[in-house]
Amino acid sequence: MKLWSARILLAILVAIIYTQTAWNEFVEYDDQLVITQNPDIAKGLTPEGLAWAFSTSYFANWMPLTWLTHLADYEFYRDWAGGHHLTSALFHLIAVLLLFEALRKMTNQAMLSLIVAAIYATHPMHVESVAWVSERKGNLSSVFWMLTMYLYARYVKAPSIERMAAVAGSLFAGLMAKQMLVSLPLILLLLDFWPLHRRDTFFGLRARPLWPLIREKWSLFLIAAFFIPVAYLMQERGEAISTLEGLNLNYRLQNVIYSTVMYLRRFFWPSDLAVFYPHPKDSLSISVLLGCLCILLGITILAFLLRKKMPWNIVGWFWYLIALTPVSGIIPIGSHGMADRYGDIPLIGISIATVWTLYYIVVRFSVPRFVTIPATAATICLLVGLSYVQTSHWRNTETLFTSIIRVDPDNLIAQNGLGVIDLNKGELDTAAQHFQVAIHADKRFPLAHANLGTVLAQQGKLDDAVAEYREAAEWGYQPSWFAAARLLAQQNKTDEAIAACEYGFGMGPVTSDESTLYGVLLMRAQRYADAERALLTAIQNDPQSAEARLHLALSLLSQKRIDSARLQFAWAVTLNPAVIDSIESLVKSSKDQDPISLDILAACYSQVDKMGAACKSQEAALLQAAKQGHAELIEGMQARLRSYLNNIKYLQHASATGEAI
Repeated sequence: MKLWSARILLAILVAIIYTQTAWNEFVEYDDQLVITQNPDIAKGLTPEGLAWAFSTSYFANWMPLTWLTHLADYEFYRDWAGGHHLTSALFHLIAVLLLFEALRKMTNQAMLSLIVAAIYATHPMHVESVAWVSERKGNLSSVFWMLTMYLYARYVKAPSIERMAAVAGSLFAGLMAKQMLVSLPLILLLLDFWPLHRRDTFFGLRARPLWPLIREKWSLFLIAAFFIPVAYLMQERGEAISTLEGLNLNYRLQNVIYSTVMYLRRFFWPSDLAVFYPHPKDSLSISVLLGCLCILLGITILAFLLRKKMPWNIVGWFWYLIALTPVSGIIPIGSHGMADRYGDIPLIGISIATVWTLYYIVVRFSVPRFVTIPATAATICLLVGLSYVQTSHWRNTETLFTSIIRVDPDNLIAQNGLGVIDLNKGELDTAAQHFQVAIHADKRFPLAHANLGTVLAQQGKLDDAVAEYREAAEWGYQPSWFAAARLLAQQNKTDEAIAACEYGFGMGPVTSDESTLYGVLLMRAQRYADAERALLTAIQNDPQSAEARLHLALSLLSQKRIDSARLQFAWAVTLNPAVIDSIESLVKSSKDQDPISLDILAACYSQVDKMGAACKSQEAALLQAAKQGHAELIEGMQARLRSYLNNIKYLQHASATGEAI
């Protein structure tokens, strides 16, 4: 087969599987956090967007190149999810073509390289990285992994400082997409043994020295060493590293052994694929662990014994083990035990070992082409079919989670996700069932408890809802304390609601809305000074919060701090004109006889350009102040009336006269 036809074939395989993603939606599984609800992505390719991409540790990663691709997608496609998906498909195609070129250049075996690239292009375990926009970092880093290999093969053919610099530059760029590439320098050392034959044996005293091969890659090891702590610090700062409580070293090692075998099982028998595999924790039996350990040791020993006759096996096997190490779970990231996307790069080693071993068998036993060609074609077609179906599951959130529970009914992420969908539809009973299944699968899953609490609250079962919110909070979900506080406030259990808020404050930073809730509850308890501090904190966190300013104004008014209250009322109305309804209610409750309320209403009318109403309300305030003998109020009211008659808004007047605080 000619090279151009091989490249076209690979492009066709990718197109068959992934062009359907042009009609896919974003999924409510990280896509909202990464793309649709991320205000920084909406900046597009602006100076502000570029600066954010290189400075942010958002989503527990430093991945500026990945963010640049998201910014570019938003610049060109805006909210059209299909465009973002097609970009991912294009990156996958580039990675596939680069893998083919790198292997062909290293091995001089175009057909075998094509088969490995075709497996990489079509295997259903790779669908997650391509069809899930949020996993762009893995998708993009694969491009740089393959490019680095290709450039290294080019360097080996004609070593030079410039060519090694290109290899180092590609590695550095890949690490700025995802830190998965930290193991790549070691993989290049493996490739020096086979297929590049720069070292005589994988292990042997008479082999050519290994040190020169390490020394020439000093820049690659230095770059990788720099990014290892960067990756750890970003994950730790983003609180992505799981707590070790209930996940001790013993359980983590058990999961490493188990998941390493399960990746192999799903590679050779790609069924029961899911977007989330819960961590097995203490559920693995001794017999399962011993069986997995025997498999791993057996493969290792066999590969070592065959290292001279079949060197690709030991290279492919150690490629798999080394590349898998950063995501093996020794350092636990999240609550999953494994993920299909983690197998993208490691399983290339298994694919290489498998394809070259089968070719060895075919040659050794003279298997005819009328058997090998149809078998190869049938395998690729089967993988295309499986991947096409797997990709269709990513059409939208509901199809994704529904496909997961078909193969894993107890999958807590899918059950919780479907529960949220039903909750948004108003199907409360069905939603509750999904959340209960998720809780049954893992009672320590806080989101399911919190969501079940929301269902119970909408059903009017407030005590049960509070209990679920508290359960969610006990397992580390901070917002549940404030959700519980709101329900307790509805039941006039003010002291309990305040205590719930204070528990929430003790867990870490809070939002402006949560500080506002706390302030309102403190006002209800007549703790006005404490309420003022809480509401000022809310405004500091979000200066555009009209609600926080409104409640601060009410708190100040209760303390008879009239000028300060008037100022906050005016700011609240400026930020949200609908707030004026609350001030009108104050006036109506006094039957238009409270001069202070009328004065405040006039200031608010002026802020929404109702100068006629402002003057009328101010005149009424002056009349009531005179009637009731509030002489101390009259001078200020007259000054404000003059400003309104001259079409000057209250905040402008306050700033000019010194009333502003």
